[in-house]
Amino acid sequence: MKAQVLTGGRGVGKFKSGLRGGVKIINSPAEAKKIGAKMINQILMTKQTGPEGLICNKVMIAERKFPRREFYFAIMMEREFNVIEVQKK
Repeated sequence: MKAQVLTGGRGVGKFKSGLRGGVKIINSPAEAKKIGAKMINQILMTKQTGPEGLICNKVMIAERKFPRREFYFAIMMEREFNVIEVQKK
């Protein structure tokens, strides 16, 4: 379950309600309801938002596929050469 707030660092952020982290692994619908209630309509504070934070109006629930590794993919336009550069981490 992920808090849908337009900011980086949601995973290590903190809600004003006391909940730590805007990304949680859940194992049941009952747990999703309990955690979701602590996220929705609450203020999430991260390094990017500062102490004022941003309100979380939505959460995303996704099936966990590969819990051991994360992959990031980015496409950048190299304006000087007018080509696209692909980066993988």
